[in-house]
Amino acid sequence: MQQVKKFVIIIPPPQDIACQPDLQHKLATGDREAFAWVYKNYCKKVYDYAILVTNNEQQSEDIVQEVFLRLWIKREKLSAVKDFNSYLFIIGRNITANFLRRQSNDNYRRVEFAKTQDLTVYPQYEKTISVQVGELLNNAVKQLPPRRQLVYRLRRENGWPLKKIAQELQISRETVKTHMQDGLKYLKDYIKVRMKDQ
Repeated sequence: MQQVKKFVIIIPPPQDIACQPDLQHKLATGDREAFAWVYKNYCKKVYDYAILVTNNEQQSEDIVQEVFLRLWIKREKLSAVKDFNSYLFIIGRNITANFLRRQSNDNYRRVEFAKTQDLTVYPQYEKTISVQVGELLNNAVKQLPPRRQLVYRLRRENGWPLKKIAQELQISRETVKTHMQDGLKYLKDYIKVRMKDQ
């Protein structure tokens, strides 16, 4: 029996484009033609990276727009940049990572909200629940006492383990756990009351 070779994705190395120092200087001083040249020559490179990470065309296009908007807004910093290609790549990588993090947080909020609800009690909200999730949960979190809110955000939004939160806030792991348990109970009650009122 012939052995089947494993499928391997081979990504060709990017062809670096040379952004000359004089062009970089022009861009740093707000030259729109220099910006247009950079956009025309680099946008596909940024898009290719984004599509590789997100596997979504619309999201990748949004990332491209945000990358070049950030480049234009922070253009004065370009005068100190020695390697333009690396600089642009770092911007693209950070914006893509932030985008994925925001998306993950939104998905997490939807899941957390669904956990707090008994949808058999409120069947009329089953179809619209995802629309209300973010707003209700955000409002509920804002009502938590400052320390409990901080613990909740570090744990749920930043994904920090209990031990790291305890070290950062200089409290015991058990105290962190208590803050989380009390916070989640409050959020559940807060959301249930408001769902009943609607």
